Formats: sequence, C-alpha cells, structure tokens
Amino acid sequence: MWDDKTSSSVYVELTGYSLRASIEDGRRETREMFEGLNAEERDALAFDAWSAGLRVVSNARRRSPEPGLQRVSTAAEPPRAPCRLSTIPPSTW
Repeated sequence: MWDDKTSSSVYVELTGYSLRASIEDGRRETREMFEGLNAEERDALAFDAWSAGLRVVSNARRRSPEPGLQRVSTAAEPPRAPCRLSTIPPSTW
C-alpha cells in the first residue's frame, strides 16, 4: 500500500498536436471512486475529472495575483465526497 503523501506519479508527453498523459494514483479514496464501474464508466469518469481539472487550473492561473502560479493542487483541499461529473450537463459548466 502506498503512503498518501507519495502515492502519485504523472507522465506527460507532447506528440504533434496532441498530449498523452498517464497518472498513477495510489490513494484509497481515488481507487474507491473507480471501483464498481465498468470500463466505459471508468473512462468517462477519468475524462470528466481531467477536463474539469484543466478548467479549474486554467481559471486559477488566469485569476491568480501571483505571476506564474506554481501548484494549484496545494492551494485547497480537494473535495472528499466522490462525484460523477459525467452526470452534469456541459451547458451548466
């Protein structure tokens, strides 16, 4: 079992006009969000989390009074309750 403080690794590769990202997250609460979902539901949850996260980081960086905001993930505690973003219609984002 991984320690929650050191449980993540990320690899990002820029290729042509696209980006490939691989995230390994050993936190129990993260794994619990995906358990019980089929492959299609897991893919949708991962896509929604990625998309929502990018919007949050982009907005925070744009609105930050600090030049070059370093790590948004350390600025606030993430929500503890799992949520299914794929059930939120895009028109409400």
